[in-house]
Amino acid sequence: MAERRRKGTILAIRTVSRNVVPVLAEPRGDAEQVSQLLFGERVELLDASDAYSLVRSADAYTGWCPSSALADSIRDDLPARMVTALIEPVYSGPDLSATQVTLLTLGSPVRTGSAPAPGSSRIELLQPGGGSVWIRAGALGDLPTVEGIPDGDRLTAAAYRFAGVPYLWGGRSTFGIDCSGFTQRVYALCGVTIPRDAYQQAAWEGFEVVAREDLRCGDLVFFLGDRDPRNRGITHVGMVLDPPLFIHALGSRGVVISALTEDPFARQLRTAARLKD
Repeated sequence: MAERRRKGTILAIRTVSRNVVPVLAEPRGDAEQVSQLLFGERVELLDASDAYSLVRSADAYTGWCPSSALADSIRDDLPARMVTALIEPVYSGPDLSATQVTLLTLGSPVRTGSAPAPGSSRIELLQPGGGSVWIRAGALGDLPTVEGIPDGDRLTAAAYRFAGVPYLWGGRSTFGIDCSGFTQRVYALCGVTIPRDAYQQAAWEGFEVVAREDLRCGDLVFFLGDRDPRNRGITHVGMVLDPPLFIHALGSRGVVISALTEDPFARQLRTAARLKD
């Protein structure tokens, strides 16, 4: 019988076992994708059936994902790393003849096991739920940490990693990303967790409002488009580089650099925010 529990109760902690997993507005395959989960991310399980599970991610975002994409978590005492390549293949074994099994994306948190075997550049990567695959050791780095507020140079370097990544509604990965997924991932790579959606980021208590004339590198800028179908008051977000330049994930163009003095951004800019000290 399918497991089914009352929504809101945390049933368990699960870990994402696929490279990129859709988070859906409703528990059906043709529902709107509202976000994504990355391999290795942990979620709170709130409701579950054989087909779909209601989960809450580390940024408190809630939605439905395929139940088959979740597995038991790996022990916390094992080495924790992060994928630092934009997109990195993963293999069934350490030798060069091993079969490629998936592709992992920038920022995916992983747990590692055995060191590279003699003559191999690949390190063991432990899979949630059990088993191992292998990944190039040079594609992994330390998990991001931050002491105080990340400076503009660090945020800019993280943002440029996504330059040219295509736009995807609900996307959070280097396979495809939306505007708020982009700003969230940039801050995450610098050790800061911010809310998922643009309107949530604009209202987040961890930010303080910044005047347009005081903008500096790393600030977020929020816009209200000519249409607001969800009546949220904010429909787009980007990150300031050297004012008036800012970087953002824009419709069919993907992650690009624009100017706040250009139309429509000059007239659509509503507010700006900076991390509080």
